Amino acid sequence: MATFGERLAKLRKEKELSQADLAGLFKLGQSTIGMYETNKREPDSTVLKGFADFFGVSVDYLLGREYTFAEYLKTLREDKGLSQEQLAGELGVRETTIADLETGKARPGLDFIRLIARTYQLHFNDLLVLAGYGDMADKLSESRNSRPNQAIELLDLLEDSGPARITAGGQPISDEQRIAILRSLINPAGARAKLQIPIVGYIRAGIPLLSEQNIVGMLEIPPDMEGSVDFALIVHGDSLIGVGIAENDLVLCKKSPQAMPGQIVVALVDYDDTTLKFFVKENDRYVLRAANPKYKDIALKPGDQIQGHVVKVFKDPPSINLYREYIYVKDEHLEEWNRIIEEAVGYGIKPEHIRTLIGMQRDMLKQMFGQ
Repeated sequence: MATFGERLAKLRKEKELSQADLAGLFKLGQSTIGMYETNKREPDSTVLKGFADFFGVSVDYLLGREYTFAEYLKTLREDKGLSQEQLAGELGVRETTIADLETGKARPGLDFIRLIARTYQLHFNDLLVLAGYGDMADKLSESRNSRPNQAIELLDLLEDSGPARITAGGQPISDEQRIAILRSLINPAGARAKLQIPIVGYIRAGIPLLSEQNIVGMLEIPPDMEGSVDFALIVHGDSLIGVGIAENDLVLCKKSPQAMPGQIVVALVDYDDTTLKFFVKENDRYVLRAANPKYKDIALKPGDQIQGHVVKVFKDPPSINLYREYIYVKDEHLEEWNRIIEEAVGYGIKPEHIRTLIGMQRDMLKQMFGQ
């Protein structure tokens, strides 16, 4: 039976990562990864779940536990928090099919194994072995390493990157392109699998954004958004009320550690506070800015992280409470400014005059108070 260290090393090498690369992704020391792979040290449950999510395998697989396909399928479903009915719906099969496979009454066909591997980004050959197709798995491995005058099963080549690199126009295809090709080959027109992205709840510092610990549900998205969004986030608070984004709205986001000024970003500040704000560059510094005047700007500090940016707001029709909050903001913060603007216009004062006066006042205060 394979050990945790052996399986971690195998998965790392399949992704063509060095120990230093993997350590950097999880903010661990390279020596820690080395001790994991030589079984001199075991990770805690948080790191273990992070590895499982990153490599697309179960915790039990990482720990070296052996399963039948029936046991593995049941464990996978329970790890995803799905009922048999829900798993059947995601895969586009009958609920009785899942029940028969989990009890061992039926043996999975190759089409089902391909489907489950593609949907959850699992290793096709490993599933073949679990299902009792070990000889076929060996032949597939041999065919990938054989000379290029033999027939190659395109689905197998796409599902298991192996030693072969697929290129298009001289450039390696991305994971997103690989998955899109698989979907188009496996699913005929009209039988396309539902596209879903995770709904992220509270983001924990030091844990990959899309780790299981951060995910509170799944959201179906239209086919034309595939690849353009990676996760959804539930809005908390009223800091973006000025642009119509309210409490409990869902925003669809693209995962990225960087952002362009003007984008609404998901940021982790002070190591444990998740916030949704505009990313603004002003006076040669970057700040997070609300769309509500009662919130002050947040200056980005070392250690603060941009997790992604908002691509689309996914929401139900607004309620009357949104209008009431708008009235509150308008009346509380803008009424007096409106009167001042009207008075300035009446005297022929232009915006640049006001800006000059404010600058003079600021300079005078600095001289008086040394600020």
